[in-house]
Amino acid sequence: MEFFEAVAARHSTRAYSAKPVPAALIERVLAAAQAAPVGMGRFDTLALTAVSSPAAIAALHSRMDSLFPKGNPLYKAPAFILVSSVPEPEAPLNVACLIENMLLACAAQGLGSCYIGGAIPVIAGNAALCRELGVPCGFKPLSGIVLGYPADDAELSARKPLAPTGRIPVLKL
Repeated sequence: MEFFEAVAARHSTRAYSAKPVPAALIERVLAAAQAAPVGMGRFDTLALTAVSSPAAIAALHSRMDSLFPKGNPLYKAPAFILVSSVPEPEAPLNVACLIENMLLACAAQGLGSCYIGGAIPVIAGNAALCRELGVPCGFKPLSGIVLGYPADDAELSARKPLAPTGRIPVLKL
């Protein structure tokens, strides 16, 4: 898929099929994160945790179901990537760059994805869960994405044109 098609195709998916995401596609999403701009090239301040094995994702969803009785904030997606960072002022900016690259990589590969924020404070505040997810000592989960094949096949073919929408004012000087 061409870059601007991927940008136009990217949107939040909140319903996923149970079909597992092939490891090769997840690796490409992780490679996209590795290519993101990071302040001063300090990639050592960031950590990625990819959860996609059927057993691990089932355990994570079970944990989320118990922590969020009104609805699983990971949308029962077959894969989850958690982004953690050492606490520093640039951390949210760096993490946002990784997330956007990953979301675009998902769209380019025909995968649905969703930027995850609401579950992150709960994960970050649960030391046992952080250990289970392999969050390195001194790092804090800041964001993540879920990814997989949309439950509705029509969602993938619903491409929107890339055009100004008027959502954000543009000042031309």
